[in-house]
Amino acid sequence: MNIHYRIVKVDPAAHGIVVRYFTDKVTEMDLANSLNPDGSVILNADGYPLSTRTDVMMSIYDTPAPNNEEIEKRIMLNAPVDWLKLQEDIKDPNVDTKLSNARNLTGESKAVTLDDLNGMRQSLAETERQERSVEDANAVVINLIDALKVIATEDPQLIKGFYDVIKDLQKIAES
Repeated sequence: MNIHYRIVKVDPAAHGIVVRYFTDKVTEMDLANSLNPDGSVILNADGYPLSTRTDVMMSIYDTPAPNNEEIEKRIMLNAPVDWLKLQEDIKDPNVDTKLSNARNLTGESKAVTLDDLNGMRQSLAETERQERSVEDANAVVINLIDALKVIATEDPQLIKGFYDVIKDLQKIAES
């Protein structure tokens, strides 16, 4: 997915810019929200939609304003990536976006306590922490394997020593 952006307005009075985001598949025209009575898109003098659902006012808090590179970096980091991905999925007939399960819940009223919410958040945070730990461990193993390959070309005898250490660690882990 390629995310595009366009600065559609510079507002010196607010020390900010209006940024528009879109993708290759979800165009500015798809996101337009200024429509004529006949449903056609209202275009500005440059031929682009007057406004879209992704137009965002972005304040530039630093004064004086940062350089162009820093402004562009901030624009890219603020892109609504997940929302644009969802819009692409909705547009794709091969992706199920009917929300059948949510329809079954329509009209139901439920409550949740703050303790329950906090418990869910803590559980999610713990799951994410564990996933990061596994990713970190995998990265360490990959780096170790790469290092062993280099060592094997320099001194193959060292690899046997590493192998013996790993076997000893395995015994300790199993006991």
